[in-house]
Amino acid sequence: MLKHQKILLFDFETTGLSGERDQIIEIGAILLERVNDQYRV
Repeated sequence: MLKHQKILLFDFETTGLSGERDQIIEIGAILLERVNDQYRV
């Protein structure tokens, strides 16, 4: 089991899969916090 109390997850939307040609067009993030050994938003 993970020992961290909080975890920050990132999601990147891009115009494609090439790191040279494509761009990031959107960034999302969500913070999960452990409460009673379960992670919640």
